[in-house]
Amino acid sequence: MIPFTIIPHVICLMFLYWSYKRHGAYAFMYFFTIFAVLALFPNVYSPTYRRAVRETFYRLFARYVPKAQYIVPDKPFPEDKSYIFACHPHGRMFYSGILFTQLHETWREGILKNGDIFMGAAGGFFYIPILNLLFSLAGTVPVTKSNIVAKLREGSHMTILIGGIKEVLMGTEDHVDRIYLKKRKGFIKIAIEENAGVVPVYFFNENQMFNHNSKSFLKIFEHINKYYYRLGVPFFRGRYNLPMPFRRPLLMAIGEPLFAKEGENVDSFHQRYMQALRELFDKYVPYSPHPDTQLDIQ
Repeated sequence: MIPFTIIPHVICLMFLYWSYKRHGAYAFMYFFTIFAVLALFPNVYSPTYRRAVRETFYRLFARYVPKAQYIVPDKPFPEDKSYIFACHPHGRMFYSGILFTQLHETWREGILKNGDIFMGAAGGFFYIPILNLLFSLAGTVPVTKSNIVAKLREGSHMTILIGGIKEVLMGTEDHVDRIYLKKRKGFIKIAIEENAGVVPVYFFNENQMFNHNSKSFLKIFEHINKYYYRLGVPFFRGRYNLPMPFRRPLLMAIGEPLFAKEGENVDSFHQRYMQALRELFDKYVPYSPHPDTQLDIQ
């Protein structure tokens, strides 16, 4: 939750004050200039940096879990389209979302030949000058309409964790995946306006990567986020009660792309999408680590 607060800014100011008191005005100007440059260029993307991070860091994510599998469609996607990969559930740390997006070359061969894939993340992660640059270099962008549209128009694709913080604050359970979707229609509207495809993606066992919080505890955070200050999600606990995920197998199922029909409105397309997502879930949940899991779409 720290990126969503003023804490990063306070830390930066304290560091600048310390550099001034300890090393004088020249040190202050030196670090101030670095912070200013990093803050002014938050959306620089480097495929070379991304490949390096993928090989040295993100593959460790994949090796950490006992098994990470992908299920892909039989037919390749049309090559003249851009796609929004709508992913569910969000999970506490979007562990599957990271594997899906950053290791996309693992599953895309044969079905998606054109364009790069970018990951959308909450804007709070881009409040920290150094962190926002590292995120951007690795292909992560703030999940705003302008950013999504820009990527689609350049021939790239976007991964969006549809439920967001709202879904996280609804809570997780062992045998029920509760996703927030009925009021999430922005991605559908963008797909219609940009003539892009929408691909349902489901991450089985994502909600079991961390301990569950009580609904009453999450309600407090939801109330604070809504009426007082945007704190994000509460501290997540996994192995040894630390923010370290449990080592559990993951199954990522990718559905067929959906396209808006001629003259179709947002509500109609959204209903078709929800039906396609439920069918994707029902088809592959028997092969997941918890075949008795139920899907609750809210």
